[in-house]
Amino acid sequence: MMKVWDEYGRVGEIPREQWRTQVLPINFQRCWNKPDELANLIHSALNDGFIPDCLEPARQLHRIDSQPKRGATFLVVILLQLKKFDEAEKVVTDAMRRHGEDGTLLTNLAKAQNGKGDAALSERTLWHALEVDPNLDNGLLW
Repeated sequence: MMKVWDEYGRVGEIPREQWRTQVLPINFQRCWNKPDELANLIHSALNDGFIPDCLEPARQLHRIDSQPKRGATFLVVILLQLKKFDEAEKVVTDAMRRHGEDGTLLTNLAKAQNGKGDAALSERTLWHALEVDPNLDNGLLW
């Protein structure tokens, strides 16, 4: 069950599938051209486990985001979860070519490389990510 609030602030519950098919798409459309709101909604939906439902909104965020690394990161994280490693690698490399290296992007590149079966390259990329940002939790924990 998903918690929902009505216009008066009262809490209710609806089944997850109803939320996924009826509420979430409307919410995505409402913020389709508002990068900050779209990023927040994608983040929330990912935390709720609606990964496949976030793919097209993440592609939109990647196109319109005023913070291009954020848009690329959301898209890459979803692509990795969906095991679309080639596309994830392309998004990361394009983002870094345009906007420079970033520890988070490099860590996700390492994950894409690992998903494609290149453990040695993945390890070198992860090490470089930690050189770029030694405090990156995601890289350190991985």
